[in-house]
Amino acid sequence: MKSILLTKSIDNIHKGLIEQKHPNIKIDIVPFIKTIGVPFSEPLWYPYVVFTSQNAFKYLLSNEDCLGILKSRGCIAVGDKTLQLLKKSHVNVIAPSKQNSEGIIELINQHTDIRGITYFCGKRRHPLLESYLKSKHIRYEAIEVYDTIDCEVEIDVINYDIVLFASPSAVDSFFSQYDNIDCDCYAIGPTTAAALYKFTDRVKVANEPSIESMIDLIIENY
Repeated sequence: MKSILLTKSIDNIHKGLIEQKHPNIKIDIVPFIKTIGVPFSEPLWYPYVVFTSQNAFKYLLSNEDCLGILKSRGCIAVGDKTLQLLKKSHVNVIAPSKQNSEGIIELINQHTDIRGITYFCGKRRHPLLESYLKSKHIRYEAIEVYDTIDCEVEIDVINYDIVLFASPSAVDSFFSQYDNIDCDCYAIGPTTAAALYKFTDRVKVANEPSIESMIDLIIENY
């Protein structure tokens, strides 16, 4: 049986379903980061809205008026969970073929009518998208609606065969506390993988940006 450390919080029902489907693995859930909402001012609403995480959408909804405005905008989002949340709220949303910032950039290049973007995000984020928007002189406003905080964790890392990471922030938090590990690391996507390569060469990247895809890749490899 493979012992897996998941550095992201998921509910016990989700964990149970994964372990039921794959009885040869055991998952311990130990979050290395947590998110908190931060106050934000009234956004400058451009015709298009971008979400790169489900947290951004969740914390945006702390302002009830925002949902009604969202429904009158074109929304772009990455990540299955983010898309599901937006669709459940009856927001019109499109997803790029690549589920990351590079995919958003490709989508914007394909739609020359996108000349203004409101970007809801966290305080700790990858600069790629904003650098691109500046270089193309596309008007945008980045609205920080949450922050990511490191969690201090005490575990015996030697007990695990594999560690799963769902964000660069979790990678940074983990390796700030455990910098000498001897196990494989799985990334939910290429941005998280890039963060992992700063600390280890034993990196594998999920085919789709989900916990399930990381688990499927483990099963393939073992």
